Formats: sequence, C-alpha cells, structure tokens
Amino acid sequence: MNKEAPINQKPIIYNADLKSAMNLTLLRQKPQETYIQQSCKVIFDGIKLEMRDRFEMDFMQVDNGGKQTQGGKFRKKSEGTIKGASDVQLWFHCKKTGLSKMVLCEFKRIGTPSQIDIKEEQIVFQRQWKQFYNCEGFITNNPLYFEWKIYDILKKY
Repeated sequence: MNKEAPINQKPIIYNADLKSAMNLTLLRQKPQETYIQQSCKVIFDGIKLEMRDRFEMDFMQVDNGGKQTQGGKFRKKSEGTIKGASDVQLWFHCKKTGLSKMVLCEFKRIGTPSQIDIKEEQIVFQRQWKQFYNCEGFITNNPLYFEWKIYDILKKY
C-alpha cells in the first residue's frame, strides 16, 4: 500500500495537492515564488519570536540574480553572484550550547510538475555547501513543509 506523506512533509507540492479540503491554508497562497518566500518569512518570524529565549535566528535574502537580461547576468556575475545560489540563508544560534548552523533554502513556485524548474546548478550548489561547510539545504514551495523543517532543525540542538 502506497501511503502518501502528510502535506507538511512534502517539500514540493503541485496544484493537485491544493485541491484537498484539508489544505485550505495553502489555497490562500499565491503560487509565485516571491509570495511563497514572503509567507515562509512570516512563519520564520513567528518561530523566531516563540523561540527567542533559546535561539538567535536570522532569515537572510540572498541576491542570487533571479531572472535577468543577458547584460544583467554579466553585471551580477561581476559583482560576485554565484549561479545556483540559494534564495535564502537561515541562521540559527543556540544560546545554551553555543552551536550555530546555517541552512540554505531555495524557493519555487506552486504549479504543475512542468512549471516547477529545479535547476541542476541549484542542486549542485547545495551539495557543495553541505560537503564543504556542513550546512543543510532544501528546496521547497510548501510553507507547511518550511515550518516543519525549521522545527526539525531546532530539535537537533
């Protein structure tokens, strides 16, 4: 029997996932990447407030170029933009243990499978950072997964 993962444990969701009556929270989301990222920032800020006695936490937007003209791409590269860099860096510092961690997060839009474009260089970038800098990374378009993942990271402290 193939049991589907709960919606909060699915990093990538599609239009069909939003049709379930159980997913009414997600139905209020606009499908574009920028709105997904803004929603996740609100979730992050709520967790940061909740955990302020135990953790220092930051959500940092990375200027990774996005959609650019050819001239814009050249300018961004000359400024130090790295192809495949994740959209956001999440920083965690446990006040009790003194341990710190950085997590990379790449956001995608909600759509059909053909509309969600995960590029090879994004996967390679996260793998390299995991290998060389021991930081986690994930790709998501699901704010519920984002929230679940943040709590999962904090449990490790």
